[in-house]
Amino acid sequence: MKKLWVLGLLFCGQWVRAQDNLVHMNEYYHSIIMSEEISNGYLWKHHTSIRPMYQDVLLKDILNDSTSRSYLGSNKTGIKYLIKENANYFVCHPDSNHNNINYSNKRTSLLKYIYPVPAYFIAYHGKSGYFNINPLLDLKWGFEKDRSDPLLMNRRGIRIQGGIDNKVFFTTELIESQSTFLSYVNDYVEEQRTLPGVGFLKQYKSKLFGIQHGYDYLIAEADIHFKASKHIDISFGHGRQFIGSGERSLFLSDFSAPHFYLKLLTTIGRVNYLNCFSELTSESKYFDDADRLLSKKYLAAHYLSYNVTKKWNVGLFESIVFSRKKNFEFQYLNPIILYRSVEQAVGSPDNVMIGLHTNLDLFKSIRLYGQIILDEFVLKQVIIDNQGWWANKYGIQLGFKYVNVASIKNLNLLTELNLVRPYTYSFRDSTANYAHNHQALAHPLGSNFKEWVIKLDYRLGKKWYLQSRNFISTKGLDTLENNFGGNILKPNISHNADFNNVIGQGEMRFLTHLELNISYALWHNVWLDIDGGIRNTTLNKESSLTYWFQGGVRMNLDRKRMDF
Repeated sequence: MKKLWVLGLLFCGQWVRAQDNLVHMNEYYHSIIMSEEISNGYLWKHHTSIRPMYQDVLLKDILNDSTSRSYLGSNKTGIKYLIKENANYFVCHPDSNHNNINYSNKRTSLLKYIYPVPAYFIAYHGKSGYFNINPLLDLKWGFEKDRSDPLLMNRRGIRIQGGIDNKVFFTTELIESQSTFLSYVNDYVEEQRTLPGVGFLKQYKSKLFGIQHGYDYLIAEADIHFKASKHIDISFGHGRQFIGSGERSLFLSDFSAPHFYLKLLTTIGRVNYLNCFSELTSESKYFDDADRLLSKKYLAAHYLSYNVTKKWNVGLFESIVFSRKKNFEFQYLNPIILYRSVEQAVGSPDNVMIGLHTNLDLFKSIRLYGQIILDEFVLKQVIIDNQGWWANKYGIQLGFKYVNVASIKNLNLLTELNLVRPYTYSFRDSTANYAHNHQALAHPLGSNFKEWVIKLDYRLGKKWYLQSRNFISTKGLDTLENNFGGNILKPNISHNADFNNVIGQGEMRFLTHLELNISYALWHNVWLDIDGGIRNTTLNKESSLTYWFQGGVRMNLDRKRMDF
């Protein structure tokens, strides 16, 4: 059996190189990728700081290479999971002798196209293309301290993936939800008039389940991907992007609601170059049933990633957010121009940011990473005057990943420090702040904060997956009268003072969020979940402690995270 797995990888090597669909990287998936990448030196070959990833990255750099080491690499269970999850690579052309590959460990299917492999409910693979269909499910029930409403998660949906002629690939996903969230999420909804990761939402009440304060929402995402050439990929769709190596990103994150994008991804040797053009909204449709067009704004971003050595990667980031009432600024569509130069030439009406990202791998077990983002910055004000000028807007991230901690296989540690100065990501009005649908495009906390992240994950055997997620932060909140730079939606022309601005100014909030997640695999991507946590908030010397517990079943979906 072991030989058949390896032979399958080698036999399909040429056939699979043309396949290139989106990878749905859940937390379990990401844990495996991180371990394999750091411990086996894959940094030299690809650029996983750009997500979502496409399958060719995974196949060429991890699965194929694993055959040259010990059987299926250093992590047999993890590699087997990746093979099953990407089975469209290995269910080869009907003329191929793929029946020798046992993906399901002696499982038999009732019908030819119903669960032919564990990862797909319905799958068809022919000479001209393929498609896979999967149901999506997340059902959970629980409680929170001193809250009458139960914690409910009811997500149902469908995901369809496919490819045509090994040149065009598509993914579409639809999820319908009724949910109740923890009290701090409800507070966020009322304050920001939006729900993280969601565009439009409605109120949800249920006498049957005893729910008075819930949300009903529908999320649709899609991606169409073209192989323009051997080195250039073109994608457009409705979704989110993430640039970074950490738990958070100061560039682009997946916190906000899905939005339209057009992406160009160019890979030549050590160089990877991403262009992303997005259409955003500067408003939110908060329980608003009126049909109207929300005001639009646009994002243009590019990210140049370069593998300096086999262990060191450096990336340069630049983005601009803009809006026009009567015309579109076509100059920003140039994929190889410096946005800041163009922005200055048209009168400096827009919001430009630049950033630096780096990874450094050490000892086959450690990755150091970091980001610096500059929104506005005057060196003289920092080095010479150093008086806390309000427009010195920047953020810093420093992180540390440690795989196979203390030689304990599949035990991984991440610790990360994020800090962002007041007024960063904000703008003189809502037309160009770094937000979409009233949700941050980068870090969920916006600005004027310090945060420490500690995360442990442990893959125990074939069935168990444990996570400990912990967030400690201080954030300066605005008052009704004063803008202290904590809310990126507020116009920064209303800043409280020109000088003496420091992180945490305003009403200081100290937050500790501790969470434990336990998952047991009933089947491939079918999990029994138990979640519990404690959250303590101190504001104006008054503490508020809450705790919660929730359990349920999940299929082909990641957890719905609200950890901010």
